[in-house]
Amino acid sequence: MASTATIHGDRTIMPGRFWLILPFAPLLILIGIIWLIVHMIRRNRYQFPAYPNGQGIQGR
Repeated sequence: MASTATIHGDRTIMPGRFWLILPFAPLLILIGIIWLIVHMIRRNRYQFPAYPNGQGIQGR
């Protein structure tokens, strides 16, 4: 910035802490997508209890 330049006003576009998070946004998005995939896979893996010999309660 030139030595004769001046800044008028005291308002910012975003609060100061937001600019600290902004460089990490792509990493946070990637981590969120991976977490979502793992969560969906683990949630749908065991929908029903497993019984020996592939028989359920009806096989008594």
